[in-house]
Formats: sequence, structure tokens, C-alpha cells
Amino acid sequence: MVMVIMVLKTDMKSTKSVWADIDALCVAPRHVERIDFFQSFFEKLKLHEEIKDLRAVEDAFVPVIKFKFDGIEIDLLFARLALQSIPDNLDLRGDCILKNLDIRCIRSLNDGTLGEQMAEQMMVLAENVCKVNPSDRYHLMPIITPAYPQQNSTYNVSTSTRTIMTEEFKHGLSITDEILQGKAEWSKLFEPPNFFQKYK
Repeated sequence: MVMVIMVLKTDMKSTKSVWADIDALCVAPRHVERIDFFQSFFEKLKLHEEIKDLRAVEDAFVPVIKFKFDGIEIDLLFARLALQSIPDNLDLRGDCILKNLDIRCIRSLNDGTLGEQMAEQMMVLAENVCKVNPSDRYHLMPIITPAYPQQNSTYNVSTSTRTIMTEEFKHGLSITDEILQGKAEWSKLFEPPNFFQKYK
């Protein structure tokens, strides 16, 4: 038996509740290999007419199969557990389930359960700057995930992208100050940005 966990992400560019994409996690027992997921399963997905833009990204930091189903973008991750079968009531949040797993499976499980854990914690976002891994000191904008194993979720931030984010944070602060001083309405803070025109 294979378990699939899905996390829905909303479109932040709209005030309406519009589903932008679905993050799904395929959890398999030990006899299902990663190659099965990215080859034979991938070939089966090709046979479905509803699936468009199908592609496998095996060399990503978190390997994934990406596709559109009925116009909805789906990221499907894979994790192989050291279990003979996958029970219906399996709790993936326990640290013990991750012991002795392939690092790619750990990352997939971390990504797949992170949204669920954050929702249960009332969407508390925390930045942790105390890091154990010495190599992490070279990261420019460390934000550590709360799920085990704790890792930097912003490992790919560069100097230029950090500058862009900092400018946007300052812009948001400036608008908020105007609102608090009565010079602008709250609607100004939620005006759609021209992000793709501004940043190539």
C-alpha cells in the first residue's frame, strides 16, 4: 500500500481563496524503489490524458515529479520508508520514522509534513539563527524548518535575491507606517505587485 499526503497552497496574489498548486507526498514501503517512482510510475502518468506538462526533476534538492492535472499544478514527492507496508494511520511527524532513511527521502518527508505541522502550530513562523552544522554558517538568510531534521529552507538565497527581499520588506514597512499615520488605507498594502515586470 502507498500513502499520498497532500498540502494545498493558496495564491497569495489574490484576496480570494484560489488554489494555486498542490504539494503531494507519495509514501511507499521498502520494496518500492526510487527508480520505480521516477521511471515506471512516471511512464504510467504519461498515459493519463488529464495530465499535462509532466516532468521529473530527479537532481533537485528535493526530487519531484511535476505536472498539471485538470489545470492544477501538482508537485509529487517520494519517500521510501523502512516498513513492510504502509498503515492507514501512519503518523509521519515522529522523528523515529526518519531514522536510517536516504537523505532524499528525509527531505521529501520534511517538505511533505512541514505544512501540516505549521498548521497545527497555528501557523507560527519562527526564525532560528542558532545552527549546529558548521557549513550552514555560509548561508546568507538562514530560516530553519521546525520539522526534523531541522534544515535551512532558504539555502538557495543569493546576495542579489536577499537584496530584493530586503527592499520588498522595507517597502512593506513604509506602506504600513503610512497606514498607521492615517495617510493610506490598508488596501494599499495588498495591491498586486508588478513583480515579474520589476525583476527579470
